[in-house]
Amino acid sequence: MFNAQSAANYSAKSPTRTAAAATAACTLEVYRDLQSLEPIWQRLEAGGHATVFQTWSVFKAWAEHIAAPQHKSWMVIGIFDPLTRQPQMLLPIAVSRDDGMVVVEFADLGVADFNGPVLAANYRPGAAEMKRTWYAILDALPAGDLLRLTKIPPVINGMRNPLLDVPGLQRMNLAAFGMPITAAGLERERFGIDPALLNDIDTRTRKLEKRGRVTFEVAREASLAQPAFDAMCAQRAERHLALKRPNILAQPSTCEFYRSLFNQNGRPGPALIASLKIDNSIIATGYGLAHGNTFHMIFPTFKADRWRNYSPGLQIFLRTIRWAGENGFTYFDFTIGAEQFKRDFGAIERPLYEKHMALSPRALPLVMAHKVKHVIRQSPRAAQWAIASLGVLGALEHLRK
Repeated sequence: MFNAQSAANYSAKSPTRTAAAATAACTLEVYRDLQSLEPIWQRLEAGGHATVFQTWSVFKAWAEHIAAPQHKSWMVIGIFDPLTRQPQMLLPIAVSRDDGMVVVEFADLGVADFNGPVLAANYRPGAAEMKRTWYAILDALPAGDLLRLTKIPPVINGMRNPLLDVPGLQRMNLAAFGMPITAAGLERERFGIDPALLNDIDTRTRKLEKRGRVTFEVAREASLAQPAFDAMCAQRAERHLALKRPNILAQPSTCEFYRSLFNQNGRPGPALIASLKIDNSIIATGYGLAHGNTFHMIFPTFKADRWRNYSPGLQIFLRTIRWAGENGFTYFDFTIGAEQFKRDFGAIERPLYEKHMALSPRALPLVMAHKVKHVIRQSPRAAQWAIASLGVLGALEHLRK
């Protein structure tokens, strides 16, 4: 799959833009630096489709604040029409180490809720064409042990994701949730919000208003967003410490990544942050990313101490949904995770897909174990077969050692 010459091309001394492969369906090129990649990406994004996590502003911030401090290498595989030489698809890839294995995965490293390509508006390959393109992509991948592609949405900005035709793709146990919204507000007849939830939030809001002046604000400029951003970091740290969960914002480089996505020095960014205050105290925040007609809620936080009984977390969601509808957004994305409150708000589950593939014999037991777990999730009756398979895996692992 990846010969010695390809491995040499992937070394630090390789060209930043390398013609890697060509098929009847496409021409493939590889990019490894931001300067040569930017005009291609921005042109494709301007007339095409991408999730917010694969927009140029987010990817550039990811390369500078996530990949670089962690010394992670990355590459972007470009698919071009062989006749017109117009870009059809960009696929951002990262290389990292996990438990001693070299893992080839999407350019994510924990900060992308959705992973996928940037697509041209007219790029609609058939299943057979996409399979040929996929095999060309495999030939261009860097040397590694495991290919791990996760959180793949079936639709990207209303366009079918061609990665659905990649052989061996399977549905993840993880899903995303979201719902349509309008400027008309949150009428109970139009949205599937649980009336009991709305009544409960209204009651708690009235009780909160007796404690002081309650205000709601949304900031987009970095300087205006700073107080709410600092409060978000503090509230999340306190909450995750109490729950004994790892906190991604405890990493300075990751914190700077999210901070960099606000408007800065006249440069637009996708980040917004909502804050709920009582008098001058911020008791809840909601950091989100705006893309097209969609608002993606990324980090909701709240002060747990004496404000817990007022449900500030639910209040920040409801107020942000209303604000989004009033400001032209038509879809509110709760992003990944199956918390019950999302269903109570009327959010609809959206599937995500993944692919695990061994690039070397070292990853075979891991891939087989992953497939066994997937089968068990799909059919409890497969448990007996899974137990037998895991016995085989144990033998393989023993031989590998």
